[in-house]
Amino acid sequence: MRGITRELSYVQTTRTWRKSKRETLPACLPRYPNACVPGSGLTSHSWRDGLTMGKLLAASVGFFSLMPGVAIVTVGGVGVQPVIVMLLLYAGLLPFLNAKLPIQSLIWVLLTLISYAVSTVFSASSSFSIPYAAMQGIYLMLGAMGFSAILNVPDQRQEFARGYVTGALLSSVVAFFQLLYTIAGGGAISFANNANFSIVAAYDRGAAFTPESSALAALLIPAALGCWFERQAGGGLLAPWQRSWAALTVLGLGLASTKSSSLMYFPILFLLVSAFQSRRFPEFLSSVGKVLIPIAIAGLVFIPLYSTRIASTDADSSMAWRLTKILAGIDIFAANPVIGAGVGLVSDSDYFEPYLDIPPNLGWNTDPRKGVDSTAIRVLAETGLIGFAAFYFPILVFFRHARRLSRSPEFRVIATMSLGLLFSQFFISGYRDQVIFLLPAVLFAIAGGVRVSAIGSRFEHKPAMAGGGLLLSPSIRQRSP
Repeated sequence: MRGITRELSYVQTTRTWRKSKRETLPACLPRYPNACVPGSGLTSHSWRDGLTMGKLLAASVGFFSLMPGVAIVTVGGVGVQPVIVMLLLYAGLLPFLNAKLPIQSLIWVLLTLISYAVSTVFSASSSFSIPYAAMQGIYLMLGAMGFSAILNVPDQRQEFARGYVTGALLSSVVAFFQLLYTIAGGGAISFANNANFSIVAAYDRGAAFTPESSALAALLIPAALGCWFERQAGGGLLAPWQRSWAALTVLGLGLASTKSSSLMYFPILFLLVSAFQSRRFPEFLSSVGKVLIPIAIAGLVFIPLYSTRIASTDADSSMAWRLTKILAGIDIFAANPVIGAGVGLVSDSDYFEPYLDIPPNLGWNTDPRKGVDSTAIRVLAETGLIGFAAFYFPILVFFRHARRLSRSPEFRVIATMSLGLLFSQFFISGYRDQVIFLLPAVLFAIAGGVRVSAIGSRFEHKPAMAGGGLLLSPSIRQRSP
């Protein structure tokens, strides 16, 4: 009897303690194990303020990722993008939220920083490499901290995706306006001012807030993919209006306005994403069939616009120049296969130009003799196999669970956008200043640590809700069957 009395007393005391905690801690505590801890001394009001600020900053990071060509200030000749400021503010908020960074992303950062250090120490010009290694290291740490924390909090993950798509929609409208401006008046208008880039005038093409039209296409492709597959799934992280036909039409006009040759490869990327999201081959065929009519309509708009580039040989010369610089990057890698030539040397015209084998028909081209329009080739050329393995190893980890993860409502749009960004950085853009290109590696590194069972049937068919369970959290792995 005394034992029963002691047990009842213990239960009553426990209930009283839990009730008192509910009065001082936010109701979302079980759903945010990485964001707040008991005994912190913070009230429910202060936690909610922190979480609200976190969502606002997450949305801002996504939104301003579409504006790499804009610099709000220039420090020492280096333009500071708005997204860098947002990531700095978010990093400052991390202690307030008591957010925990996944060990997988920290390992990735450490290995990549080591590859930067090795490449810089043995660089063909260490004095040239040091500032580039420092800049890329700062971008790397900011991006890894920001994206890792954002992806680990459901509300912030949702706001980030919505912010990115909103930025893509705005950029699409601006790009279409730039195209119409040229058609109407014959001039060009540019909104990019970042000294970090060689800004190409947006003449007869749309570039919005990026340094050139191809860079905008590289950022719009992931948004278009994400909106389409969220629409086909009937829900997810995006707001209903962001996956509507109106939003898809605006994104399509934005992509067409870029007149980018890279859009020719878009169907291949679409097939890849469809394969990840389809359970069976008939479902894959159905997914592909649903997009045939929209692609046909988009083609009717894009081909007449693109024909103006073909008529002026602009498209052919652009692709030939891009291929020439990629081949130069491969030659640099062949000369320095293990540790690369050194961080930043692809951006050194004195080092890069001797590797350029410029065809006679491109002798008129006065573009800077530096840079590679592929992040993957640039990483190979500057940091060799060691740097390439360190930077891209999360891809191999992710693809073990890619199909299950890509079908989860809480993860689908982020995974789709990341695959689009991965495609873009391999084949379209090699700008080192586009911090959003770090998202796939961060995401894939984290996803590699998630057990497949964490994305079970109870998550797969459950509509995504703000504040839902943490998809990438260790606590889910413990609760999953």
